[in-house]
Amino acid sequence: MLRWPYAWAAVVAVSAIDVAWCAHAGLAIDGQAPFFATLAALLLGALLLRWRGLGVQPADAAEALALFLGFAHADNLLSYLAALPALPLRDALFAGIDHALGVDWPAWFNWVARRPQLRDGLSLVYNSLIPETLLTAGWLAWSGRRAALIELFRLALATSLLTCLIAALLPALGPLAWHGLMGQGNALNRLNVVNLERMRAGISLHFAATEMAGIVSFPSYHTILALLLPYAARGSGRPGAVLLLWNLAMMPSIVPIGGHYLTDQLGGTALTCAVIAADRALRHVRDSRRSPSA
Repeated sequence: MLRWPYAWAAVVAVSAIDVAWCAHAGLAIDGQAPFFATLAALLLGALLLRWRGLGVQPADAAEALALFLGFAHADNLLSYLAALPALPLRDALFAGIDHALGVDWPAWFNWVARRPQLRDGLSLVYNSLIPETLLTAGWLAWSGRRAALIELFRLALATSLLTCLIAALLPALGPLAWHGLMGQGNALNRLNVVNLERMRAGISLHFAATEMAGIVSFPSYHTILALLLPYAARGSGRPGAVLLLWNLAMMPSIVPIGGHYLTDQLGGTALTCAVIAADRALRHVRDSRRSPSA
């Protein structure tokens, strides 16, 4: 049996919304077979390990990896679908906030670009987020920190749904397009802008799975996950400290390497704090009702 059926139910629900919306919008994706094969292999492995009694830790780790892979796929697709309403772009607003904060985005971007070693180091840290997320999920499950794993999933799911909603209401192409620096951006950032424009136009909605990276500018979900991972590992000693230090090093990469406004990063930070606070308050209310004497 599955260890976390309610979490899987949430992934299935978001996936069902994705499938129905894709069919309505005419969005088609090629090359998903390797993803579904990996997901099935992890789930089957977890079930077989439990059935044969070959170890709780590897079974839980395999299911946790499958759970977060399924969540990432559903969330990524939903972020694309959120672009379909094609509401007015808000780049002027976000660039204006950056300017009011004293941020010269082109100068910041070019300063990093002129320092290849710094740029490559920041790129390495920035691009580590997805494997880091999967490794953290697997480690939490393996080490028996199941409550922390589900807390991470719950917070990641809530923030991702809110991120998609906010991105639908306040879409932006990002600072590379706004400042006319598309030619100097990395290939992934250029692809994200092109994909966002395709989704907003509602034409040529036929993608390869390998081409579909995140297209949300505001708020920065990269920032959100970079904050949630060490939060989930709090109290774990050295592993938590390593996660915290690594993700602190990731923060300076999000603007110049990720192609985000500083406003995107601040928005992601604010949303993370708000969702964590709401989650803690709801859990306090729940625990108080279960134990009135507490």
